[in-house]
Amino acid sequence: MKEPPARNTGFTLFYFLGLYQAWSWHIPLRNDVCSMGVVVNKDDFQKTGVSHEEFFDSLVARNRTFTDAMQNSERIRPWWIEGDYSYTIDRFAGPGWLLIGDALRFVDPIFSSGVDVALFSALYAYETITETLRSGDEGKTFAAYQARLETGVDVWYELIASFYQLQELVTRYVTKRGWREVVFRTLQGNPYQPETQARARKLLDAMQESSQKVLADPQNLMRPWALDPERSELDEVRTAST
Repeated sequence: MKEPPARNTGFTLFYFLGLYQAWSWHIPLRNDVCSMGVVVNKDDFQKTGVSHEEFFDSLVARNRTFTDAMQNSERIRPWWIEGDYSYTIDRFAGPGWLLIGDALRFVDPIFSSGVDVALFSALYAYETITETLRSGDEGKTFAAYQARLETGVDVWYELIASFYQLQELVTRYVTKRGWREVVFRTLQGNPYQPETQARARKLLDAMQESSQKVLADPQNLMRPWALDPERSELDEVRTAST
């Protein structure tokens, strides 16, 4: 495995692959071992008909930075394939019970939101139980817990949807001086407070407006499949049908 530039040493890195709903991760562990993997749409994976090794290598080749990082790398564990791991639970609070962490929802891991949901749902469950014992009004406190967690996790879902809709747009906002801090603070988590939700909504609204402008311009190179006319037409049909 080739070491990244000094400015990126120790950081989790992501590589875009130019495929629908696809990205790859590069996570440094220890003793010069890294976790490397890819996320792709199930259709793109199933239709290839090649080995796991060949499929992975084909994705590495789609990104020059990913290719550079994989120089002289050695796989030390068997291939591990996982699918359909995201899910939602409509109700995670009821008479005498509360759900926390992965038991209530598992959101796509792109922004490590599972850690955020686990920690804050545990904290708010503790506060909810404490308040219930004090007030004796379980119905009210448990309903507030449901509402608080649900609105916060919905922010994570919308952020992830924005990423998949237009990955390059997220990168553009990260590099914009006026939005950089907003993006970083939003991704730090805890979207369960009014002030943090307001900041996230400001970002989501701006990104959605930018996304609509990009998608409305057939000549915009940030459009999905902009350099692949055949796939671009399919994406337009998909967008129109939904």
